[in-house]
Formats: sequence, structure tokens, C-alpha cells
Amino acid sequence: MPTKNTRLGFSRTAIALLLAATGIITPILWDWWSTKSELTITKEQGTNIIEKKTSVDGLSISYLGHEIETLSKIKFTLKNTGRTPIEGSDLVSPPTLIITQGELLKATIDSMSPDNLGAEITQNSSNIIIKFPLLNPGDIINLSALISGQDLTFKVESRIKNISKINVLDEKDQIKIRSSFSVSTYIVGFFLIIFILLFFALLGQAPKRNKQKTLLARGEIPFAPGDHSSTAVAYIENELSFLAKNRRKPLLEMALRDGEFLSERNVTELTTTIKNIINTTNPGGGAILILIICLLGAYYLYSNIVI
Repeated sequence: MPTKNTRLGFSRTAIALLLAATGIITPILWDWWSTKSELTITKEQGTNIIEKKTSVDGLSISYLGHEIETLSKIKFTLKNTGRTPIEGSDLVSPPTLIITQGELLKATIDSMSPDNLGAEITQNSSNIIIKFPLLNPGDIINLSALISGQDLTFKVESRIKNISKINVLDEKDQIKIRSSFSVSTYIVGFFLIIFILLFFALLGQAPKRNKQKTLLARGEIPFAPGDHSSTAVAYIENELSFLAKNRRKPLLEMALRDGEFLSERNVTELTTTIKNIINTTNPGGGAILILIICLLGAYYLYSNIVI
């Protein structure tokens, strides 16, 4: 429970922070500390180099002695989108692009980032096999394939340690949602909804606190010596509802201490204590802290849902 000197001044904030540690922060830390490997292959827009649109006697198009009707160049990007390095020894079966529609003529590596990746590809019939000694997070291999045929369809096969499936994207796809989510994603999502509601609840308390602080600074006290104690009780329960129950309880006991009617000592003590409590209470500060946690949780969800 928060003490009377706490700057948050709102026990629900303390509870919220405790829940945040277990409900949002802990799963995020666990996920980041645990092994997470991920590979993504992105197909870029193809370029139609040449196309035989009509049949003309005696006219033929060939590439390296191979007669073709069309010639297209398709670019692919292989990127380590995970948080852990992928070593060559992890490749039980290396990433393999299998052209299922269209004829593969030639595949080449255009560039690598960094330049010293040492990646290489081998072409086997309609397959492009990609090998590398080490792929650190963020490392990229750019490759291209010359294809005979107007339409290209392909699939990706591999067997890599800690990677169940390679993500396959198309450049024209703006957003792609992952097909499966980790348990921590569901946990963070559940608690994030709770904290969003809590944020607005805390934010809504700030105007009430500021209003009472202003009134007290002007000396506008809604009760006076001789008033019935219920007047002070009603003020504490209604106007000071932004305070936690544990902070209102001593005020209520103080209001009822001298019996049915308020004494001058009652009024003086209550006024001084209420001013001190309000000055050390800041639900807006708690709301900001909760907002930071919410933003952290939202970013985590986005990075784990959207590829």
C-alpha cells in the first residue's frame, strides 16, 4: 500500500504497476530473453525483359541456347527478421525457393548486407538453394531469378533450428498478419486492455483533484465549526472520491472524532490534512506512467502480430 507521502497518491496505481510487472512487462522480458529466430523472404515486383507477343515464322527468342517465349527478372530478399543469429550449422535443410509455375533459367546473388556475409546459392532444376555461414539479425541477402513464363508462383521449404516456418511476403502486401501468436502475445493483449481502461480512469481523476486543490487554496471549505459531521463525511466521500479508500478512511475518522457536530479543532485538522494529501496526490502522474506501459505493450503486440 502506498504511504501518505507517495507522489502517486493512488493505491490503484500501485496495484496497476504490480500487475504491469506480471501482466505486461514480465511476458515481454521473457520473450526478449528467450530464443526467437525468424527468417523472412520477400518477393519484389518482377520486370518483364522481353516477350514474344505474336508468332512469326522464323522468329525465335532464346536465352543461353534455350528457346523461350518470355523473359522476366524477379527479385527476392532473404532477411533475418528475428532477434538471434542463424548459423550455417543450424541449416538442416537450407532455405529453398521452389518455382512451381514458370521455368527457372538462372539465379544470382545481387548484393548482401553486410558485404562479407559469404552467402552462396545453387540452382537445381526449378530450385534455388540459399546457404550462408552466419546470418545476424538484420542481415540481408538480395537475389534475382530469370524466369521464362508470364506468371510466377513459388513456395519455400527449409528445416532450420528454432524456425518452424520461413515467413513469405510479397512486396505489394502492405501488412501481413502472422499465422500464429505466442502465449505471451495473448497475455500482454489481455492486460493491455485492462491498462487502457485504467489509464482513462486515472486521467479522469485529475480534474477532480485540481478543482479541490484550487478551492482549498482560496480557502473555500465546504464545512465549518458547528456543522453536522455528515457534511464533512459527504464532502470526503463525494468530492474527494479520487483518493484511495485507505487515504479517505483517516479523514472520515477525523470528521467523526468529536461527535455529531464538527468542532473548531475538527475543521482545522481536516482542512490541514486534506490540503497535505491533495498536494501529495497526483493521479495524472499515475496515468502517465500507465500510458508508458500501455505504449510498450502496444509496440510489443504490433511487432509480434504484424510481419
